[in-house]
Amino acid sequence: MRYIILIFILFFNFSYVNADAIYNLIKIPNLEVHKVDDVNGIKYLVSKRGFVIGDTNNIKCNGINNSDLDREFNTIQNNLRDYNSNFLRKINLKFVVLCKNLEISGINTGGIPDNKFRTLILDLTFNRNYFERMIHHEIFHMIDNSFPELFKKNKWSKLNNKDFSYASCSTCTDLLGLDLEITKGFLTEYSMSTAEEDMAEIYSLLKTNFKEIDLLIKKDNILTKKKNFLINGLKEIDEKFIGSFYILNNKCLFVKKIDLNNFKFKDKQNIAIMEVECGKVLIELDPNISPKAVNRFKKLANKGSYNGSAFYRVIENTLIQAGDIEYGNISNINYSKVGTGKSGLGTIKSELSDNFLFNAGSVAFARKEKFDTEDSEFFITLIDIPIYQGEYTPIGRVIAGIDSLKKIKVGNKSTYVLKPDYIKSLRLLVN
Repeated sequence: MRYIILIFILFFNFSYVNADAIYNLIKIPNLEVHKVDDVNGIKYLVSKRGFVIGDTNNIKCNGINNSDLDREFNTIQNNLRDYNSNFLRKINLKFVVLCKNLEISGINTGGIPDNKFRTLILDLTFNRNYFERMIHHEIFHMIDNSFPELFKKNKWSKLNNKDFSYASCSTCTDLLGLDLEITKGFLTEYSMSTAEEDMAEIYSLLKTNFKEIDLLIKKDNILTKKKNFLINGLKEIDEKFIGSFYILNNKCLFVKKIDLNNFKFKDKQNIAIMEVECGKVLIELDPNISPKAVNRFKKLANKGSYNGSAFYRVIENTLIQAGDIEYGNISNINYSKVGTGKSGLGTIKSELSDNFLFNAGSVAFARKEKFDTEDSEFFITLIDIPIYQGEYTPIGRVIAGIDSLKKIKVGNKSTYVLKPDYIKSLRLLVN
């Protein structure tokens, strides 16, 4: 027992000694060490009591609780892992401070970069619709602050139409909209505030949604010049980063495409074709095991009910889940209710099987805590999960395309996926 107590004391002292030592480096009080050994060297610190800093005490942020941290930390970590340790050293980023309700001079903001102290402060409660973009937006400011000679504002301004001029500061204008709204060389209203914010907006949109944004940029001559300006500057910093920039945002690059002509199906009546972002997924249904469930799945597929259904629950390298027809369609997803919706057809009885092995690629209906509550939602396992045997109603297996499923956007295990991937279409090979 003495040894256990000693270990606890050593760990407790280690955490706070490090926090005190880090205060001497970044001058932010009331911080606790959350994680110091991430793969790219970033050290994550959290504020539980809040802080006030700045020469005029103009930067304020409140403390966070464990639920705040649990909800958003994976998202922050996954986005920052886009940057390797070499690149982070070049832009002077080592510490990430997490708090909530961040403001500077009374104005709310999602993040505050500080190259001098190698620190980025992030607000965990920033609007979720723009949260991931905000992270990369602030990263660009650190890039810009570290290499101002590569991103000269006067050169950037000349890329715009001659009759346009930026405001003198980002808070000196009412142009604050963050929604995608293309206007003669700009992607958002906020892009029109200052040259710095314009660069950061284009960069962050490309980082979080490269495929769609790149297509939009190609249709606008000014935006194309701006994108090339940014890419050329980033190349000067790290050629390898640009390579990863394209690959990371083209997640389907190495996914093998499926040609239906290469398959000879024994039972065409029970083949479902699901189209996702990275390609086709072929599912072989098994009505012998679960006739009612397979019939329900076919009925919904034939009606087109699964088209646009979001993969709102995704556990990395484990499983994906979709099929909430009422609240989970990508066109009008309801984040507060997704996972609770109904198909309008009522529930069906569970059809459990002790003979169906839940290997990777197993497709099964989801249910509530009680049995006999299956409706429309289904999940697909990406690994073997033998504990599911006899617990969920199996409807079939993925026979091709599982690599496309492994590329589906991941979210925190305990919450929905923000801006999720979705089923483009789900149909039967033979109606």
